[in-house]
Amino acid sequence: MIIMVGCPASGKSYFAANKLFCHDRMKIINKDTLGSWHKCITKTSKYLSNGSVSVVIDNTNLDIKTRKQFIDIAKSFKISCRVFLMKVSKKHQTHPT
Repeated sequence: MIIMVGCPASGKSYFAANKLFCHDRMKIINKDTLGSWHKCITKTSKYLSNGSVSVVIDNTNLDIKTRKQFIDIAKSFKISCRVFLMKVSKKHQTHPT
C-alpha cells in the first residue's frame, strides 16, 4: 500500500497514475472518484483481501487520523505501507485554467 500525502494540486494523482501505476494489479483509491471516505476504506479492504493487488491511496491524507485508517488496514492484512509526501511550494502547485 502507498498512501499519497499532499495539498491539492501537488501532483499526487499525476504521480500515482503516471509513475506508480506500473501494472494491472495496482489499484488507485481516490475519494474524488468514489465519493466518500467510507467507500475508499471499503474498496481498499476489498482489493487487499484477495491478496493479488496493491493499492495507492490518492487523497490529500493530511492528518494522522486519516492516514491511520489506511495504515490499520495494511496492518490487518500484514502488508507493507509507505507514505509518499508531495512537498511542493504554492508556487509550484498546478492550478486549472
